[in-house]
Amino acid sequence: MRIERIAIGLRPRTGWESLDLGFQMSRRWWRQAWGIWLALYIPTAVVVLGVFSNKFYAVLLLWWLKPLFDRAVLHGISRLVFGEQCGVVSTLRAAREWMHPGMFVALTLRRFEWARSFALPVSSLENQTGKSARTRRALLGSRMRDNAVWLTVVCLHLEWITRKSLFALGTMLIPSGGDIPMEDGSGIGSALFFGNLLSWNLTEAICYVGAVSLIEPFYVAAGFSLYLNRRTILEGWDIEIQLRRLSNRLLSAAKSAAAVLVCCVLLIAPESSSLFAAETPQASASEEIARVMAEPEFDQYKEVQRWRWLGEDNEEEAEPQSLEWALFWSRIAKLFSDIWQGLMWVAIAILALIVIYLLRKYIPEPRMRKSGDYEPPTNLFGLNVSPESLPDDIGAAASALARQGRLRDALSLLYRGALSVLIHRHRVVVRAGDTEGDCERAAQAGLPSEASGYFSRLLEIWRQAAYAGSETESQTIDELCHDWSLYFSQPGSGQRAQS
Repeated sequence: MRIERIAIGLRPRTGWESLDLGFQMSRRWWRQAWGIWLALYIPTAVVVLGVFSNKFYAVLLLWWLKPLFDRAVLHGISRLVFGEQCGVVSTLRAAREWMHPGMFVALTLRRFEWARSFALPVSSLENQTGKSARTRRALLGSRMRDNAVWLTVVCLHLEWITRKSLFALGTMLIPSGGDIPMEDGSGIGSALFFGNLLSWNLTEAICYVGAVSLIEPFYVAAGFSLYLNRRTILEGWDIEIQLRRLSNRLLSAAKSAAAVLVCCVLLIAPESSSLFAAETPQASASEEIARVMAEPEFDQYKEVQRWRWLGEDNEEEAEPQSLEWALFWSRIAKLFSDIWQGLMWVAIAILALIVIYLLRKYIPEPRMRKSGDYEPPTNLFGLNVSPESLPDDIGAAASALARQGRLRDALSLLYRGALSVLIHRHRVVVRAGDTEGDCERAAQAGLPSEASGYFSRLLEIWRQAAYAGSETESQTIDELCHDWSLYFSQPGSGQRAQS
């Protein structure tokens, strides 16, 4: 790494200025940055999307492999920054160089690092691992890590917005009218719910690949720019570059003076009694250094306030002991912080696994969601539930049957009417192959609490009469007939009138 050949202007910058420099770097070398990314990411995405039938698992794998592709982009940009020619082919040939070391740690323990692009050069370019890498990341991140975390948050939101925009654009270009579906399982709004992530289609996966391909090279370049700025502040790269340029300029002047002196010696006649030596460039070096140090880039001051003990203690004896105690307690605090951080990530991982398990167990499919193309069935469990087959006043008709002694027919009419109202009036999704338990859960999700409670009670009495063969008391049937009109008689009802 030869910093005198660096292709960008190095000077101490703020964190936000460094991020802007990284975006400018990615724009300047966009052919190399996006060429390297697309050459690796797109073939991998095609293979992964072709292998996994569930596209959400494919997208999850592509997300997990982001650090691998980031290393390739960082390798190309870092070579270009330091004046080397690096393209797609040369980066692919140097795969063993940028994949090692630290690749396994980057995909496991440090996959959820919030300042990932800022810490990536430590392992990828400096080839540091283990304790030395942790010490190096702590030193570099003492002032710039907050900016790196915000970079991750902003790029994450930009990626989400870009994915949504690509999906909306593709949907509007469909010749079917351009309406963006929001209710069904393939719409934009459905992706807002985690439960629907498990049913991603190919279009949503392609939009994700496009969004990541657009944002990720910016993310890598900005993180690398933060890294360069931090090293410039710590190691004085800008001063070293100025001094090297000064040295080269003085060396060039010395060579020119020597050439002129030789020419003068050759041209002057041998009879000359005296020769005057040319002034050496070393005589003006101090003046040149003073002129360089007087430039605005080196005119920086910083005020630091510290508390100091003004007592009469012996500082030579107290200071080493206090430093040892401070170092001891700082190590203890660092140990506890690392332990709590590890426990926090373990708890988050366990919680995520529990949530995924519960979603897969209790919400296997978006059954309770209303669908625009849903067609209610006309027969359920051998019962005709079409509105045309039922009387206008189901409660009164069932009560008349009960007075005639036809209790089972009255109970059947109430049950058929409740199912008809559930699927035709309230448009709750119930399939022809669903069980009665599925209908009960659908009623609990699609009806008010009192109406769903009446439906559960009616279903339980129907089960006892239809399957267990038990006789139902006429008083119970009369209560069901009377209460039926309170919940299902008119559209939009389902709650008792408030007094």
